[in-house]
Amino acid sequence: MKKVLTTLITITVMNLPISCVMYDCGSSGPVESRVKELTATIGSYGTDNFNTTMSTSFDQTAVRMQVTENEYLKAYAPMPSGLSFINSAYACDPVILGPSQRITRLEITSTEPVFSNNTEYKPGTSLNALFHIANRNEIDIEAFLVEQNEARAIFGELGDEVIFMLKNAPDASINLKLQVEIEF
Repeated sequence: MKKVLTTLITITVMNLPISCVMYDCGSSGPVESRVKELTATIGSYGTDNFNTTMSTSFDQTAVRMQVTENEYLKAYAPMPSGLSFINSAYACDPVILGPSQRITRLEITSTEPVFSNNTEYKPGTSLNALFHIANRNEIDIEAFLVEQNEARAIFGELGDEVIFMLKNAPDASINLKLQVEIEF
């Protein structure tokens, strides 16, 4: 009887999961979020605060692009199957959703000519050199793209925002429509 009981205990213990790592919980496929909608707002920016009140001062005027809607794609971990004498419950840490998109292109253009620093920017040409990202330590747009590609959570979560501001005063007062294109 002792041998039968020992054998039964050994078989039962061998069929019990020791931890989630054994079954690779939550990593069976991509679990991600994607930007579904962006909203642009014109306003002013100062002392780390965006305000929807417009300003005529170049060093306060800002354009905010904000992630206002995300799409979540889920994948589930397959439950292990096999011989077991008891029903097992598996408790695994939930998979944290994260942004999966990289910004491949970010370009600011205008349909009108822009004059800045004694340079004429023709309609449709990139104005990226004239702007910086104010809420990211005033980095250039190109440097921001590098950062975002290395750490996609920088601009990909619901509520994330980038605030564009002019680096220098334009040569003359301008009143134009800017187009900001962001491709993921």
